[in-house]
Amino acid sequence: MPRPRVRPADRQRAPKACVTCKVSKKRCDANLPCALCVRKGRAESCTYPDVDEKGRSSRSRSPRTSPQPPRGRGVLGPDTFTRASELRERELESESVTRESSPQCSQRPTMLLSSRGEQVYIGNVAALSFLQFLQKTLKRYIGPSAFTERRRGETMLEAEVQNNSTAQFQDGLDTDQKHDLVRCFMRVSNGILHLFSEEDIHRLLGLKAVQVDHLNSNPQRDDFAFLYLMIAIGAQCRGSSSAEIKMAARYFARAQQVAFVDMLQDPSLAMIKIFLMMAFYMLGACRRNTAFMYIGIASKAATILGLHIPYQNARASAEQRAVRRRTWMSLRVLDLLCSSILARPSSTPTIQGDGYETEDVSNDSRDHRTLALRANYESSSIIDIIVQSCTKSSNLDIKSAENYLQMLREWSQALPEVLRCSPKPRSDNRMLPVLDSRETTIGNIHVSCTYYFGVILVTRQFLISRVMSQLRDRNPSAPSEGEAVKTSQFSNGCVSSAVFMAQLCSEASRNNVLLDNMCLLKAWLFSAGLVLGFSLLVEEEDWPNARDAFTRTRETLQKLSRLSPQAQQYYEILTRFSSAIELYKKQLLARQKSTRNPFVEQIMTFEEGASSSWQDGIQSHVPPPGLLRTPEPSVINGDEVLGLEAGDLGYQFDMPPFATQIGDDIGLQWMWDNYAMQLPNFVTSWDEAAQQSLGI
Repeated sequence: MPRPRVRPADRQRAPKACVTCKVSKKRCDANLPCALCVRKGRAESCTYPDVDEKGRSSRSRSPRTSPQPPRGRGVLGPDTFTRASELRERELESESVTRESSPQCSQRPTMLLSSRGEQVYIGNVAALSFLQFLQKTLKRYIGPSAFTERRRGETMLEAEVQNNSTAQFQDGLDTDQKHDLVRCFMRVSNGILHLFSEEDIHRLLGLKAVQVDHLNSNPQRDDFAFLYLMIAIGAQCRGSSSAEIKMAARYFARAQQVAFVDMLQDPSLAMIKIFLMMAFYMLGACRRNTAFMYIGIASKAATILGLHIPYQNARASAEQRAVRRRTWMSLRVLDLLCSSILARPSSTPTIQGDGYETEDVSNDSRDHRTLALRANYESSSIIDIIVQSCTKSSNLDIKSAENYLQMLREWSQALPEVLRCSPKPRSDNRMLPVLDSRETTIGNIHVSCTYYFGVILVTRQFLISRVMSQLRDRNPSAPSEGEAVKTSQFSNGCVSSAVFMAQLCSEASRNNVLLDNMCLLKAWLFSAGLVLGFSLLVEEEDWPNARDAFTRTRETLQKLSRLSPQAQQYYEILTRFSSAIELYKKQLLARQKSTRNPFVEQIMTFEEGASSSWQDGIQSHVPPPGLLRTPEPSVINGDEVLGLEAGDLGYQFDMPPFATQIGDDIGLQWMWDNYAMQLPNFVTSWDEAAQQSLGI
């Protein structure tokens, strides 16, 4: 008997294999070059036999090499860069056989549509690619659902930005209002951007408003752009009212006009800062592609100015060096973190070594913003190496994963204590927007979440392998005992990182530490939520807190959705994911019940809720002796009609004594005569023919 045809979407094997995999009888993923040839360093020789119209193999196609991402760079010193370089070489040249991955267990890059219908690239380790993998996987087990049927799944969410370029701009805020909004900016950007010192903030708040027509020619034009962008970001993140959100758009539009005046003629530090802040605003406004373009402009300007190397001018003051260093680090952190979320190549140039790590910065190391920025500067560079490695090969081998986790562990162990704890709240009435406890805590949260996110990127594929093997109730790769232990450890680490991130952000949200628009935190939370939901598909004693953490993630995203359409979309996706998980659990339980005894099967069952629906219909009731239930009349237009309510056949009355002492026929005749007297008028007005046909 021939096997039934399998739909292309349900295939567990690729429909074709390259020549090398076919000869060696290895599973191929049908890519060009395939993942196995890339891992074994023979991408150039990966070819497929051409097939003619009759399905016969004719000749091999010429190979096409996949574009290679730029080489990674380490910022933890020469040892880190050497270790990362050797690791990448080993991934391409190693001939050891690693765990083979089927198409169902690997994440693939994808193309989504922008708001204008253009295709945009999303890398294979992005959360959106993992989401598509989950949707396809669950659809095989539970069928179509609100989660598996990807509504707008091929379109990248991009909110419309209000255009205020033609509106008349007026700077109507007083100094106190500006101070509060600038403080919101300093809070939400701690650990990501460090562009201004406290003295700079004090000077910017002291600027006097000028007429709009004279602003473009004003020598303080860049300073006004700085101030307006800080106000716009602060209002966007606080969003206390709809008027404040509109005000944020007005201030941003005005700063954008200033930035675009002669922007490509004279690159400067001010230009880099302005475009970094505009990118930060666009991330909060759910315009990630626009933010990437702004970061690219800032990156090119930074390369022209040589910010990627320490300033070599001996006459430069310590403050000038610090400004260049902070600007470059801010650019690097924002670029690498944004690129890693969507698994895209970064914009900042490749550096063989980083002189900023060996530069003496003892004077400003006491500043918390500098400490948080430097910590994320290092962690984001490790994450960039991980993303590049995963881009080359969809699956990491165990040795590579161990090395990356060791790099993250060494980074975390070197963190100072001030970045590990939550400071106690304190009041500060100073005019300067100095660091407060909320700002410090948000900076520490950003530092912690970069670490958790990096661990998730390394270990997620091992979680996929472990969960999928249990869903299929088999182990297709038959790993060795040592490999199985490592897979279990890595998958536990993936879930634990997601749990820690969810718990940290949940506690911060419940204590009103977070602002209502956190441009990077919502993306990290969504990635953690997908991992937690995926782990709930199987029962594991190693993940006791996964369900609670999954609920916390949704609650935090729901709170952030007040000002962020992107967080709202993340919350809705995870909510549908939760419903799909429950549906899968119910179906699994039903299958387990039906297969408990191989010799007996259940023929018929009532669906859940069927009893209540049956009560809505007509049922036959057998009244107890001496008690008869009759319909209770109801009134319509002044006449009494027969009213049957669900589960009630009317009032009760006792039959007369003689009715219980004589035959049934006499008793029923008495009841019928008594009941006929209560019929409404329209019943007794039937025509004679109808009454005779009914036997009345």
